[in-house]
Amino acid sequence: MNALVDDGNNSTSPNPNPNGNKRLYEDEISDQLLHVPTGHHYLILYPDIETMRKVYASYVKKQLKEQPDSVVLFLSYYDTTDTVRSVLSSNGVHVKEREKEGSMIILDIMKVLHNPYFQVPDIEKLRELARKTEKQFGDKTIFIIADMSVFNHTKKA
Repeated sequence: MNALVDDGNNSTSPNPNPNGNKRLYEDEISDQLLHVPTGHHYLILYPDIETMRKVYASYVKKQLKEQPDSVVLFLSYYDTTDTVRSVLSSNGVHVKEREKEGSMIILDIMKVLHNPYFQVPDIEKLRELARKTEKQFGDKTIFIIADMSVFNHTKKA
């Protein structure tokens, strides 16, 4: 697993932005995420929720432009599902259309973890959801964005 860290000053980032232009830095993070090899995971630490929103909105928009036939599975925790939809929509992502056609799935991660359908421990529920989504969409590439801080807050880190 790789990590990208934004401490607000960009001092621990792999490529600090000398100009202090946060928007550029957020775009750089989303650009790096576009080139993550299949099956790899990234841990991204943010200084605040606004930065998190900018990064995921930029990433999703670019990902869908690069691979329009892909499926995005977004598991939110800090943001409500409606906030995620609003943030993505305000950044030019056609959320309603994509959800209707099934190429975007936005779920509250707590609902997934408390779903009795999956008869496995919490972290395994996420894997089961990923497998189920992969099976459902077969030949399409699936991108999963999950706010894993839920495990820290539920004392299951």
